Amino acid sequence: MLYFYQSNQLDVLAGLIGPLMQQNRLSNPLSREQVLVQSPGMAQWLKLELARQLRVSANIDFPLPASFIWQMFHVVLDDVPEQSPFNKPAMTWRLMRILPQQHHDPDFAPLLHYVDDQVDNQARKLWQLCGKIADLFDQYLVYRPNWMNRWEAGDDLPQVSATQPWQPKLWRLLVDDTVAKMESPYHRGNLFQDFIERLTLGTPVNGLPERVFIFGISALPPAYLTALQALGQHIDIHLFLGNPSREYWGDVRDDPARAGNPLLASMGKLGRDYLELLAETDKQELDLDLFIEPVGEALLATVQRDVLYLENPIDPMAWQDSQHKRVVNADDSSIRFISCHSARRELEVLHDSLLAMFEADPELTPRDVIVMVADVNAYSSAIEAVFGSVDEAHFIPYAISDRSARDESPLLQSFIELLGLPTSRSSASGVLTLLEVPAIGRRFGIVPEKLPQLRQWVIESGVRWGLDKTDMQRWSNPDDSEQNSWLFGLKRMLLGYAMASHTLVQEVLPYPESQGLSAELVGVLADFIDALIKLRNALLEKADYQRWQQRLLWIVETFYDFDEPDMLDQQRLQQLIEQLYDSAQSCDYREDIDAMIIHDYARAQLSNASGSQRFLAGPVNFCTLLPMRAIPFKVVCLLGMNDADYPRNVPHIGFDLMAENPPQRGDRSRREDDRYLFLEALLAAQQRLYISYVGRSVNDNSPLEPSVLVSELRDYLAQSCCLKDDQALDSDASGERLLAALTTEHPLQPFSPNYFRSNSGFFSYHPRWLSAARALAGGTDENEPSLMAQKLTESLPLDIPLSYQDLQQFVAAPSEWLFKRRLNIYYPNIEEQLVEAESFHLEGLVRYQLDLQLLEARLQNKDFEQVSHQLRASGHLPHGAFGSLSIEKRWQSLDPLVARLGQLPPLSPSRWAVRLAPLSDAFPAIHGWLTSQSPQALLAFRPGKLRAKDKLLAWLDYLIACLSQEIPTQNYLLGIDEAIRFEPLSTEQAATHISAWLMALQVAWQQPFVFPIEALWLYVEHAWDETQLQLSEERSVRDEALNRALAHYQGEFGESANRYIAQYLGDDFTPYWDDMEPWVRQLLVPMKVYMTEFDDE
Repeated sequence: MLYFYQSNQLDVLAGLIGPLMQQNRLSNPLSREQVLVQSPGMAQWLKLELARQLRVSANIDFPLPASFIWQMFHVVLDDVPEQSPFNKPAMTWRLMRILPQQHHDPDFAPLLHYVDDQVDNQARKLWQLCGKIADLFDQYLVYRPNWMNRWEAGDDLPQVSATQPWQPKLWRLLVDDTVAKMESPYHRGNLFQDFIERLTLGTPVNGLPERVFIFGISALPPAYLTALQALGQHIDIHLFLGNPSREYWGDVRDDPARAGNPLLASMGKLGRDYLELLAETDKQELDLDLFIEPVGEALLATVQRDVLYLENPIDPMAWQDSQHKRVVNADDSSIRFISCHSARRELEVLHDSLLAMFEADPELTPRDVIVMVADVNAYSSAIEAVFGSVDEAHFIPYAISDRSARDESPLLQSFIELLGLPTSRSSASGVLTLLEVPAIGRRFGIVPEKLPQLRQWVIESGVRWGLDKTDMQRWSNPDDSEQNSWLFGLKRMLLGYAMASHTLVQEVLPYPESQGLSAELVGVLADFIDALIKLRNALLEKADYQRWQQRLLWIVETFYDFDEPDMLDQQRLQQLIEQLYDSAQSCDYREDIDAMIIHDYARAQLSNASGSQRFLAGPVNFCTLLPMRAIPFKVVCLLGMNDADYPRNVPHIGFDLMAENPPQRGDRSRREDDRYLFLEALLAAQQRLYISYVGRSVNDNSPLEPSVLVSELRDYLAQSCCLKDDQALDSDASGERLLAALTTEHPLQPFSPNYFRSNSGFFSYHPRWLSAARALAGGTDENEPSLMAQKLTESLPLDIPLSYQDLQQFVAAPSEWLFKRRLNIYYPNIEEQLVEAESFHLEGLVRYQLDLQLLEARLQNKDFEQVSHQLRASGHLPHGAFGSLSIEKRWQSLDPLVARLGQLPPLSPSRWAVRLAPLSDAFPAIHGWLTSQSPQALLAFRPGKLRAKDKLLAWLDYLIACLSQEIPTQNYLLGIDEAIRFEPLSTEQAATHISAWLMALQVAWQQPFVFPIEALWLYVEHAWDETQLQLSEERSVRDEALNRALAHYQGEFGESANRYIAQYLGDDFTPYWDDMEPWVRQLLVPMKVYMTEFDDE
């Protein structure tokens, strides 16, 4: 008999299972109870509930519906195979063999034309197409079994398949192939039919379980439901269903005239169709009132009561005031909307919010919280970065469920990457990522501590992409060269171990850093690259499934040294290889198989394999928003509720006949599933519903829309509720104020000063952001301190000498110095990151480094052809003619600078000790070294245009020299565009000007000192009055100069692109001009006064 139980709370339904098991014990104590669930997460939760009720939860199976039905097929019917020849992998292999043989039939022409379109990729496209068809046929077997049975009987059902006449034909070919191979003709379509016929005969069936519980499944395919109903004629089946409403809502539609509750009407189609299907079954519904009314007057409970009683609180005619609306307290936090700039910020805000919840409610524990996202794989790295990196005092136990084995395991992901070598560019970062996998590193003897050094060698030796010349040519490299490949860089490293760095050997320039104690690292890298090349070459050859088995086993043995933590991954790889062999063998697929088919097969299998299941183990659970995740929790958090991401949009295959024909009750739709999941999550929250989305662009702060489901909920709240003091407002105005009260828009950065200001509405539990927030605090409001007024408590130490190098770093980059020296914040240097493409033109740091080498060569009178040859062998020049033209142009651009240097004192790098006593009680001593390119003068030059920082550093050296007796004061600073020197000044003047810089450093030690020196120097130059040797007194001139400086600051290469500066100033420094201008006069104007161009003669 089929017994039916329904409630709006799953924990109430779960409370009935234990007593039913105890009151009616199984006749055989060794038999196992059967409890059907929709997901492993639901099974885990139910196990814990039953353990609480029965003290011990044992001898209970929790199969999924599909596996249970297949198990019952075995019990009821004869000759049902263990593995169906019509499962998706088996059908895919068979179709791979059958489909190419149909060239004679014009109905198959569109499919075969798609496959034949790209000769080089035919095999892979055929595999992908066959996989899509197999998946579609599998869907038909579940939701349209009558189609498959009719097709098999020879009826093409032209009213159904007129647009795709090849589908009935292909299905019959598939069935005929199975019969010809003497395999079972059973598939789910005819199995359902025979299964139901056998159960309805009325004769006993041996081997059936005594009873079955079906718990919390939102929807079953009609065929499954019919089969279970037939099974109910022989055994008791207890079906427990979560039902949002105690009222009948089968006639509720998304139509204002018939809507009932708008949320239920809009989001409940999946549940409504399932209830209608259940209403037609022969069942016994027990007279039990299992619906529980939400307690309290909180906004969340109010919404849940509306759904429970099918109430519509919205009065569209009452818009003049809000008297008809329910009143919400201003401090009601039961429903909250959180807007952030990125997924990372969503996690940072969530972490703080959870800490606040735990602090406010001591009875709330991490296991009472569930966090659901549209795709947990997309959020897993941010979850680990935020929740896994906090200090012990703020650590929240967490677990991530629903990740596939491939996404959870770097080792399995690396196996996929290795199989993809034939189509991979083998980029510098991609290959190094493989070595970061511990099992691969162990196999080749590379310890993690050596990886940073290896990474630096890869950058400097010119590795970009491609294992060798074969890879480069396959990707249409314009010349017959292996430049910038791994083999190119490896040869440079190996030669660098053996000989001097400037000795070319067979067109290879040795890389000098690979000498000494770390030389063995080069040998290890050589072994790894050699193994990759051998694997790549092997994968370029097709092979049958038997040889593929041996090849895959060779990959595992060659590239992995499994340790104890890797045992599960090792087992998965072994299972994968066995599955590939068994599936191809069972389908008699004897053709040679392309490597990319094996790659795609392995990727699919490992993506479908479940990762570790830690769901409901006690910590905060992060999981994907899946069917039957509506388990009751005190706090339900939904993240990533973005317009583009949820409901999830899965486009139909172009030849899907289910999409072309009218839908039937019980059909699954991903969008309808997601709408119902959102409703279930809303109803599963017992105390709080926390909804987060990316509501602002991280690039330009423009507003972004949340999911349409979030918007529907917000509209529902705005039209039905208002704040206590807003009842006199019109409906729209009170709704806007309510949503504003329920929504928090968070700042872009976690160290925004607002998080540490009282009464700001924001808060943070992370002290690591406090110092940065203090430094960043600012504003133009008269009640707020200015940018330059937020002080740190510690002052510059006076009893310890200040390093001259430290002072130089401050002068050259005040903002960067502040971040690194005081706030311990470091941003990665883009120039030092791995480059994954060969150069076609010189730019940035690469061009400057080339110019330095060329200048050194010219000063040493080296031959151009020899220098050009060596630089080309370094791998840092563009390929071919691009490189020749670039180096010739750079060589000639240095003519003016070389000519000027020839007129100056002889070049010889020199240095002098700096031992400067404190200039006053307010300053520390300065110790260090001052360097010059000549022993007779302060000489500095650069093979580029002189920047403000170059001039400031030369000015600083000159001031120190003026205060010293040993350092020459004759000075020169040269660039390709200008040559300058500083006029004589007295010791007192030098002390005054260097004191100004020390004062600035003292300020920067305690508070922000944001000084974009390039833009501000441009201001000085354009505002300069040459006759008066001062800044112009005319306001219009200074304003024009400021506008020019701002334009430069905001330009492509301006300082607004410098993250250290932009963190403070954004894209406009003028709001802080009143703070900056006095420092401009003290720090930059004196240098301008004493700076002059010098004559080469």
